[in-house]
Amino acid sequence: MNKRFLARTLLAIPFVLVFESMILISEKQPDRSVAELFMGFVVGTITHPERRYFVFTLEGLLYIFLFQILFGSYIYQEFRYSNTYVFSRISGIGKWFMTKSLFLGFFTGIYVFLYLGTFYLLALYHTGNPPDLPSWILLIKFFVQVFLVTFTGTMLINILSLSLGNTLAYLVVYGLQIMEVYIIMSYTEIPILNRSPVLLKFFPFSSLVINTAGSPPFDMAALTSHLLISFSCFFFCFWKVKQTDVSLVKYH
Repeated sequence: MNKRFLARTLLAIPFVLVFESMILISEKQPDRSVAELFMGFVVGTITHPERRYFVFTLEGLLYIFLFQILFGSYIYQEFRYSNTYVFSRISGIGKWFMTKSLFLGFFTGIYVFLYLGTFYLLALYHTGNPPDLPSWILLIKFFVQVFLVTFTGTMLINILSLSLGNTLAYLVVYGLQIMEVYIIMSYTEIPILNRSPVLLKFFPFSSLVINTAGSPPFDMAALTSHLLISFSCFFFCFWKVKQTDVSLVKYH
């Protein structure tokens, strides 16, 4: 395992502490629950999304975008600079991709755990209250949601880089993610979503854009749709890697 990439995941802690430094010096709020404050730290306080909050929402997703910057070329660079013979056999490239995907998932899990864990500790510090069951459930819920969104987006950047180049792949994936957030924030202006707001649950970023304090700990419909999207993206990436001519990637 490359220690350099493992070290990158540790950046989650100082980034949270630097960007959220005001939390450390602001007045404590013992009257608020840990779960309530933790949710506010992660997704803000927006319960009914409006377009005017768009920029503030993107700021809250900064840590997801940061990971994608740190690992957006993790698979792409090794694919580009490895020995061509490794990829001359279909079985070899499939095994290689699965291994790299597992490592990317491992790094994603560590980063998300550190990022959310730091916010959780800040919530404990700011309230002065001990951990409780609702806050633990919320931490697990956010971990699953943030992991799926972060891993899927980062994987797409890596694989689209094989044909588009790294810079254009970043722009495409970031553009899609920002467009999704914009749609969620403007759903009242979109007839089909305004009539059936339940459809918002099928947008992977929805639970990270809207403060869903009143929702069940795990919404199985939303979780199932997010898993299907993630698996579909993964199999697309697997197919894309097998169809890619490594000699063309090297000189892209």
